[in-house]
Amino acid sequence: YLRTKGVAMAKLYYVGSVTVKRREGKVGWYAYYRDGSGTQRLRSLKTRNLHEARARAQLISEALTSGTDQRLEEVRDNRHVTFQEAANLYLEQCELAERSLKEDRTRLLRICEDWAAIPISTINTGHIESWLAKNKRKARWSSATRNRYLSAIKQVFKKAHGLNYIADNPALPLKAIKEEENIPELLSDEVVAALLEVLPEYARYIVCILVDTGLRMSELHRIRWQDVDTVERRLNIYRSKTKQFRVVPMTPRLAALFDSLRTGHQWLQSQTGHSRKAIVWPDDSNQSAVVIPPIDIKKSLIS
Repeated sequence: YLRTKGVAMAKLYYVGSVTVKRREGKVGWYAYYRDGSGTQRLRSLKTRNLHEARARAQLISEALTSGTDQRLEEVRDNRHVTFQEAANLYLEQCELAERSLKEDRTRLLRICEDWAAIPISTINTGHIESWLAKNKRKARWSSATRNRYLSAIKQVFKKAHGLNYIADNPALPLKAIKEEENIPELLSDEVVAALLEVLPEYARYIVCILVDTGLRMSELHRIRWQDVDTVERRLNIYRSKTKQFRVVPMTPRLAALFDSLRTGHQWLQSQTGHSRKAIVWPDDSNQSAVVIPPIDIKKSLIS
């Protein structure tokens, strides 16, 4: 300390654009500086050692020079934002299909049972790993379920990082684990024949296409006439679940089936499970038309 006219004054140290000194009545060293917006800042250097204090002040000075300190100050200001608040913001602003949004909301509700009031800045990689492992064991999750929860967590932390709620993303190092292969049992010809006997005509078309191609229902209902090439016997699938382009070869039976649908089809509703009065499939005059519009085939079994 310096003493002027009997008054003790704290000694100041200058490290770049940062002033290091003690605060009256406080223990340890503090940094005084102006951030990128010109706002006066006071930050504890969390040490009583002058050498350590000056080293930490040097880091602040370098951050100010590089322009990264403003982000760190915003993170400090947002340190009380909870996981629940970050999750809600993600759900409000994400651009997901309705079904995916519903699934993420359900998973995040489960996560918030444990983390709702916890500041998201205090959750680290170890916390996330432990939570996933505990719930996988306790709830007997499959690897696929564990991966879906990790994906939802990652999306929340990605949003939080982008909004300067956290300095680093602790979910980033975590990887999905290998999922068990779930190979469905193939339907025998006898089972397929028995199923076709109890279905109305339009449902029989759908079942035959699915059996011959192995497509998902969502993929089937995205096929447009421009994707159907019965001459080369190629079915182009542009938007699969994995977002990859692929070509499905057609059997002669499948090519003939699609050709029979080119004139368009319409059926009056005879099943009590459907609300619509008629089922209409468009002809191939409009190549961008969906060949088989979405329909819940399970309702075809309701009598």
